[in-house]
Amino acid sequence: MEKVNKNYLLIILVIILVLGLGVSLAYWTATIVGEGSPMNFNSPNIKIIYDNKGGSIGSGIIEPGWSETKTFSVKNENDTPYTYNIILKDLINTFKTEGYLQYKISSTNGYNMPDYMDIPKSEERSNQVIGENITIEGNTTQEYTIEIIYKTTEEDQSADMGATLTGTLYIEEYRPTNTLYSQILKDHPIVNTRTDFDSAFGEDTPTTGVIYKESVYRETPESTGSQNNNKDVYYFAGNVADNWVEFGGYMWRIIRTNEDGSVRLLYHGTSTTATNSYTTIVAGFNDSINNPMYAGYMYGTEGSIENNRINKNSSEIKRMIDSWYKDNILNNYDGYVSKTAIYCNDRASSRYKNSGGMYYAAYERLTSSKRQPTYQCGQNTKGSPYASSSANVADRFSVSVESGGNGQLQYPIALMTADEVSFAGGLDGKDAPNTYYYLNSLGESSVGNRWWWILSPHSVNSISNHALAFRVHGSDKPGNLNNWGVSNPNAARPVLSLKSCVNWESGNGTPESPYKVSIDGTCGSTVN
Repeated sequence: MEKVNKNYLLIILVIILVLGLGVSLAYWTATIVGEGSPMNFNSPNIKIIYDNKGGSIGSGIIEPGWSETKTFSVKNENDTPYTYNIILKDLINTFKTEGYLQYKISSTNGYNMPDYMDIPKSEERSNQVIGENITIEGNTTQEYTIEIIYKTTEEDQSADMGATLTGTLYIEEYRPTNTLYSQILKDHPIVNTRTDFDSAFGEDTPTTGVIYKESVYRETPESTGSQNNNKDVYYFAGNVADNWVEFGGYMWRIIRTNEDGSVRLLYHGTSTTATNSYTTIVAGFNDSINNPMYAGYMYGTEGSIENNRINKNSSEIKRMIDSWYKDNILNNYDGYVSKTAIYCNDRASSRYKNSGGMYYAAYERLTSSKRQPTYQCGQNTKGSPYASSSANVADRFSVSVESGGNGQLQYPIALMTADEVSFAGGLDGKDAPNTYYYLNSLGESSVGNRWWWILSPHSVNSISNHALAFRVHGSDKPGNLNNWGVSNPNAARPVLSLKSCVNWESGNGTPESPYKVSIDGTCGSTVN
């Protein structure tokens, strides 16, 4: 685009800040209200008064240096204090630049901003808080001024040509929110770390209030190896009694938090006592077995690992899980599921000595003399030529590429990984009967005697060239992490991740009181 001089830059700005004269707001509700809302109020004496006759704060053509100011007041005619937020409702802000389009709220006796701040950006309509947790005492009026500016600068501002800003100014009752993520940490004050993964983990007696921590480098498109971009991941291990979640009409077990702040869940059917905690029996992880590419959750063509990682074809188990998500989650609950969470189908590999077979990276990490599981997708402990994070972007399955994922998933759902099983207390080739991924709330197998698929590839047989993936045993070998040819039938236990913004509603994670989250529309417009 040809550079445009700032003095001639014209920008369309439409922001209507409508505050109805004498509009009331009830104490008991967080519903956004405005002019003409046909509502009944328990406390009709909280009023927001717009002093400038309503209408547009600035519509039409503006240029750098433009500003607009409006004044309003909040009046509390009750004897008791009231706490509220100032919000921009149905905000759309498509301005590209940073630090130019800003606002500032000031008051003689209410909320004051120390400096101008950028108006939040939003490609789709969203509700954005611009003044939070403001208290007005009884029988008090607070006078406000809000100023919106578009700053002038010597820099090229032409990126904002044709941008749009729309929204409506309202107040809403302030209600402290508590995310599921924060509630989990609050309920689990004992935070431990684990360094020994060479034996099955867990006790006969279920534990409560205990969680474990691992530091993970969070990969994003802007990340470089020199940046301090670590993220603490919290996970459950062993025989856990308080990692139950009720979501979407199903029960789930919390596996861990993710690098994007979301909470990863393992499917547990319709009850905590279920012994059939799988969505389907899949004829095979993939339809075919006689090529390394069939170890992929998606796959491309044969000939090389690079060709295998061209994710054009969905595996059989992916097709089945996608279908389940579409039928059971998509319509009513999709807005609460993270699109940036990454599910690792780590296809980094090394060749067998003197043969044509292969070991995949998870095999090398989890079957060695000193096991080293990782949440870092693409970390190979044996010096594979495919060990770098950039080489493994194709293995980082996600819907969005925002957090460094491959963007290849249509639906944000996949499977548990072998590394996650190891962190949870499992062990390759050994029974692990005291692990939450194996147990239901009655201490029985969650899947009966079924085996179920894991997302991690295991190896390629040097003689038959058959691809093998990890699986977990049912009651025949309790919780045993093992492997099988990918064309054989096993059960599917889906894994999805609740967004970081999902709010906790009730429960403490026990079978009697599982965590419940708010299905209230407040999280649907965010990404993570």
